[in-house]
Amino acid sequence: MSALRDMIESARHESEQRWQERNRSADAALNALPRQLVGTTPTPTVTADELPDEPDMLNAYDADLLGQMVDWSTFWDLDASDAQWLAEPVIAEGRAHAIYAPGGTGKSLFSLWLAAALACGRQGLDGEPLKRRRVLYLDYEMSQADVVERLTSMGYDQTCDMSWLHYALLPTVPPADAPEGGKAIARMAQLVDAELVVLDTFSRAVSGDENDADTVRAFYRWTLLHIKADGRTFVRIDHAGKDIEKGQRGSSAKNDDVDVVWQMVKAEGGFKLTAKKRRMGWVDENIALQQYDTPNLHYKVAAYVAPAGTDKVVADLDDLDVPIDASQRRAIQALKDANRPCRAEVVRAAQKRRASRMWTLDIGRDAPRDAVKLHTSGTHSQIAGTHPQNVASDQGEHTGTHFGTHRDAPPGANGDASPSLIGDAPPASPEQPRPDPYPF
Repeated sequence: MSALRDMIESARHESEQRWQERNRSADAALNALPRQLVGTTPTPTVTADELPDEPDMLNAYDADLLGQMVDWSTFWDLDASDAQWLAEPVIAEGRAHAIYAPGGTGKSLFSLWLAAALACGRQGLDGEPLKRRRVLYLDYEMSQADVVERLTSMGYDQTCDMSWLHYALLPTVPPADAPEGGKAIARMAQLVDAELVVLDTFSRAVSGDENDADTVRAFYRWTLLHIKADGRTFVRIDHAGKDIEKGQRGSSAKNDDVDVVWQMVKAEGGFKLTAKKRRMGWVDENIALQQYDTPNLHYKVAAYVAPAGTDKVVADLDDLDVPIDASQRRAIQALKDANRPCRAEVVRAAQKRRASRMWTLDIGRDAPRDAVKLHTSGTHSQIAGTHPQNVASDQGEHTGTHFGTHRDAPPGANGDASPSLIGDAPPASPEQPRPDPYPF
């Protein structure tokens, strides 16, 4: 045992000696550095391995460093209060964004639609054509068959000019939270002169644990910082955590590296976007989007969207003959008694939707109330008594106009004017949308 003890002690002593020797060498090297007074120009020290053209390289390096300073003579020319959009009102020009939602919500589908619309100059969320932009889309999840199916549903085919949509399908570049990955992605954006870079999704693009704040910081340092420095717009698609209200899945540091964070939740016939973070005051806090499937898949900003499940509750309330003017409490109780319980916010939206279907016939203000006859079946509503094509059969089938969440209000009974809602509210003009009857 004594021999073993002596061996351990000898090894510890040798380790301490080596550690002290390294410290002495470091101190000697530090003391050998030439001293330089503050405010004077340093004189480069010539070494044996110095490149012949190092002075020129040093001058270029110094110029690059000085070029990163703010030019105050032009700094104030930018009006930061002006809204600058790539795709209003969701994607701001030159800014970094995160869009997160639970799996299966449709965030990737929506992002692809926006990217393709920008690359091809198609209509945007406001129905107006978008300015054509070069887009780099890094897709870490879908297969080619998935992309073909989605683009086809949006109305694209081989006759479309997709040359400005630079789509990297399952890219094999190094991780985006490593220096090599950041350089590769930044270089790809430079090669295609991308004005928008979309990364779908974050968890697939990095090698570190997304729950670790260091992973997010490394992604910002090696990838996002270079994209922002080049003035490119950036969108990062991400998953929500178990509790969507607590934000993106993983570290809370994900909120720190972007300018706008959009929470995306499903609604009846569309989505609701909520800005959980927005550095710019001109970005709206809440945006309602309706999804249309015809003639092609597309999205538009809406005045409102109802909570998911509203259509079913409307049908249930109709089936149970719950009065349209019944209180929310009474409607909830009727559903509960019928073993069809539902959240209060959905019942409230359903009752408001049922009330909004009560259209007056365009036969004058003095017409008796019973002149209005309604037939409702599920989410469909028709005005009976004027046009045969708008009359529903006793079995609930219809050949008239669909009054769902994807369509505008129906025309008047005589087909030449928009009818007014029963009640005190005046009719809405075509230029001014109706107030939100289903806020949530």
